[in-house]
Amino acid sequence: MIEEWLNQYAPNAPYLVIFGVLLLAGFGLPIPEDIPLLIGGYLCGQTSGHPQLWVMIPGCMAAILGADSLIYLAGRRWGRSLHRHWLMKRVFGGRNLARARVLFTRHGAKFVFTARFLPGVRTPAFFTAGTFKMPYSRFILWNGSAALFSVPWVILLAYYFHREIEYARDAISKGKTYGFLALGAVIAVLVGYHLLVARKLKKVKVKPEEPPV
Repeated sequence: MIEEWLNQYAPNAPYLVIFGVLLLAGFGLPIPEDIPLLIGGYLCGQTSGHPQLWVMIPGCMAAILGADSLIYLAGRRWGRSLHRHWLMKRVFGGRNLARARVLFTRHGAKFVFTARFLPGVRTPAFFTAGTFKMPYSRFILWNGSAALFSVPWVILLAYYFHREIEYARDAISKGKTYGFLALGAVIAVLVGYHLLVARKLKKVKVKPEEPPV
């Protein structure tokens, strides 16, 4: 049913939706990046026409790095004053932004690399990299390298295991206990990871420091 609708009526709809959600997630939409990536890989596995992996993977990479680059450029252009604006504090989180500035001064490029895997920190980290005038070539190198560690592999994981995902979905729809247990385990892992990272971030002392050379 899904395959027929996509191939006949909206062959490009999955690309547009997935790429759009990734762009919004890069600008602070409170949704884990892995969710649209998993959905993209799952749809590629479900259909024989559209979407296709050879478009989905580079498209997702471009959407993610494009959003990250715009955030970096905003920090480079207006970062010295814009981070104090109430809207930016609302979007980034005032304390997260302050901690990102401290962590960047301590770790530089290493923080840019690891920030992709830290919920709630990625956007402030890239904004901070622009604020401190990190060379764009260096920013895209480290950020792109981190994206290569996650983006293609998450999509491929969902692509090759789409039948198992479908099976689990059917089990949940039929009210089978193991389906709910599997879903609950995944949610517990994600929530636990977010709580662990949030706890570690709270230990970072916010104080002004000079950026690294």
